[in-house]
Order: sequence, then structure tokens, then C-alpha cells
Amino acid sequence: MLLLGACASSDPGTDPGRLEGTQWVLDAASAGSLVDTVPKGARVDLRFQDGQVSGRSGCNTYGGSYDAGDGSLSFGQMQMTLMACEDGLMQLESAYLDALGATTAFQISDSGLLLTGGKVALSFTTG
Repeated sequence: MLLLGACASSDPGTDPGRLEGTQWVLDAASAGSLVDTVPKGARVDLRFQDGQVSGRSGCNTYGGSYDAGDGSLSFGQMQMTLMACEDGLMQLESAYLDALGATTAFQISDSGLLLTGGKVALSFTTG
């Protein structure tokens, strides 16, 4: 019985099941760490559902696969729409997708979701 307890995740903040079914919205501080000026009204979000991730990346929508373990997280090749937007939104989108692609870990807390692994940590609230 003790062996089974030792194999289970002891930190609910790293349980990959907690990623699913929530709309996560990138917070203003994280957006500001990606670009010098965040365009007014810009929205970046992601949703994990049935082994897939999707969301809005500032201008376009994106989707793809992901792989999550006990605190580990990586994303597969993303597919996205090809709309053109103002330069500021396109810069935010590019920086966000680069940071998302560099993600190697996640942590969920009462304040939201934190993705780490690249040069920029991405912090999300529920939305």
C-alpha cells in the first residue's frame, strides 16, 4: 500500500489532469515580457482538451498536440490560421508561440498556470 502512494504525484499543482477543461488567459505581465508594447485589447489564451491544445495567439488561432507528465509539458507542431494583423499583434503572436514551443514544465496554483522552460515564463489566469 505504501508503494502505491509513493508512485502517485504528491503535488496536485503538477497533475496533468488539472490542465484539461480550463480556458487559460495570458496575464498582462507575461505579455509585457514578450514584447515592448502590448497592443490594446490583445488576447492570448490556451485550452487543453482531449489531448489537444488550442487557443488565440494574439491575431490567429492555433492548435496542436501536447504531452504532459508530472509537471513536465511539451507541445507538438502547431497549426494556425493565417490572418494578418497589425504589426504589434504579429510580434506578440510570434514571441508567444516561440515561448510556448520552448516550454518544458508547468505548475498550477490558486493564482493560475505557469509554463516554464524557455527564456520567458508564461503565466496564465483562468478566463
